[in-house]
Amino acid sequence: MKEGKMKKIINIQDSRKENLIKKYCRHLKSGYSSESFPDEDSKLIEYFAKELDNKKCNEQCTNLINKAKRERLLLWEQIGIKGIIGEKNKFNGSAWMFVMKNLLGINNFKHKNKDEIIKVNLDFENGKKGDDD
Repeated sequence: MKEGKMKKIINIQDSRKENLIKKYCRHLKSGYSSESFPDEDSKLIEYFAKELDNKKCNEQCTNLINKAKRERLLLWEQIGIKGIIGEKNKFNGSAWMFVMKNLLGINNFKHKNKDEIIKVNLDFENGKKGDDD
């Protein structure tokens, strides 16, 4: 984002910032991710919350966002519990698990040390199955 545009956005009225925060919180409580909020970048909205909290000498806006994030997680947990115990028709456990991992920031990939050398044998002609030496 260009610096001039950023200054223009940051200098909007506090009432507009508060409305964006409330709308963002409704978005989160509905189960949507922070990144899919269409009206403004989530990082900017969270910046607005901290800015307003500093002006008011409290943490009201930040707490509102944190509560909305917890409610989003609660919504997805309730969906999962209902699906697991059979109360939800056409429940897709794999899709639910994927959503939960994304919400919680869980990554199943174990990254190797970037300097580690991994040797793989690709000699299929001699009946080998590709096992390492």
